[in-house]
Amino acid sequence: MPEWALSLLTGMALIFGLGAVGVPIAFSLLLSGFICISTFLAPTAALVAMKVVLYGAVTEAALLPIPLFVLMASVFVASGVSARAYDSFARLFGGFRAGLLVATNGMLAFLGSLMGSSSAAITMVTQMGAPELKARGYSNIAIGGVIAGGAGLAVVIPPSILMILYSVVMEVPVIPLFAAGLVPGLLMALGNTIWIIIYTRMYPPRQVDARPAPASENASSDASSFSAETVAAMRGQITVLGRLRAAAELIPLVAVAVVMLGSMFLGIASVTEGAAVGVLGALLVGLRHLTLRKLWWALSNTAQITCFIMMLIVGGRYFGMYFSLTGISQEFIAWIEALPLSGMQLLMTIMAIFLLLGCVMETISMMLVLVPIAAAALTTAGFDPIVLGVLFVINMEMSLTTPPIGGNLFVLAGMGRPYGITFEQVVRGAIPYLFIAAGVIVLVAFFPILATFLPSLLE
Repeated sequence: MPEWALSLLTGMALIFGLGAVGVPIAFSLLLSGFICISTFLAPTAALVAMKVVLYGAVTEAALLPIPLFVLMASVFVASGVSARAYDSFARLFGGFRAGLLVATNGMLAFLGSLMGSSSAAITMVTQMGAPELKARGYSNIAIGGVIAGGAGLAVVIPPSILMILYSVVMEVPVIPLFAAGLVPGLLMALGNTIWIIIYTRMYPPRQVDARPAPASENASSDASSFSAETVAAMRGQITVLGRLRAAAELIPLVAVAVVMLGSMFLGIASVTEGAAVGVLGALLVGLRHLTLRKLWWALSNTAQITCFIMMLIVGGRYFGMYFSLTGISQEFIAWIEALPLSGMQLLMTIMAIFLLLGCVMETISMMLVLVPIAAAALTTAGFDPIVLGVLFVINMEMSLTTPPIGGNLFVLAGMGRPYGITFEQVVRGAIPYLFIAAGVIVLVAFFPILATFLPSLLE
């Protein structure tokens, strides 16, 4: 085995080993990086590298949008804006056979343009939507699938924290990357909707008029999380005027997304400035319902999530320096170039490897540690780094819902347990959405104009 391959496997084995015994992933990366650099180079080199990373990784201006996007999402949740938006979506699509499932998918896609966090989207939508979805007679498999599949849209549809990190590690502009993710993200949302309609044709929801008793005492059996008007709409008791009123209630949120993304895409604002506009919009939209206690929760939640992400960035950057200092990155790229594979075969091989790795490795860590090496090799093979960014982000979205240990599967199974939704049911429901995401990867790989069309217009 080549020395570079042995060094690579040693580093990865250390990360997985430390993670297996319960060491948080950020500290696993830091400790693995220190041990590897000390072993293959020298302890002094490890200390110098740590000093450089500890300061440099968290003072990069390109990372400033991250806490702002997190704050925007936290304000939407704290003020109840996101919950009321779900209520409006449910009324808009209420009365149709697949109506509430389509509304849930639409809400998750919409949250993707405002939150950028799939786990946050799962938490909110499961708490609010699972009881009503069950009350409308949808199976646990359908409920688990639509939430798991739709939540992944949050990391594909801009703004996306993973895209910001990709732009930093690959040194590509983030605004064209955001624009490149828009069409593939909408294609995934459309594919999800088509599958929902097909599924409900094959397996119509049972006609249930009353809310079923929760499967656990931890679940609330109180009145619906939706408004009375929305519950009536889901039974078909809604007029065209009622649907128009529901659509009108979404206008402020649409305006925030359009102004935020539009200001960035048109060059009026940088990504950081656009994120600040998004925070201001969230505050204005939720002002009537935002108390000091709720604002404090939003700020503290933002601080916690930002610290978690920044620690991952520090750990990932430090371990990545091990690859750079030992020459592993260069050796790996040279090995990839020597493989008897066409460019497309190479791309699909790497996508498959990353999908498997994503089942056992945290996505931000993969983005910081492994993506720079793989993307550099693929760029050398002639692929556009912007297109690669979209492909890697969709791939990581898939890994979040890939059995046996996709992160979103466990979050959803945990949130859905009070309503009798099991891990097995979530997995069975999520599988069709994985094929939809894989189909979009293939489409973008063979027709990169799907990702490059909007960025080319921005030029």
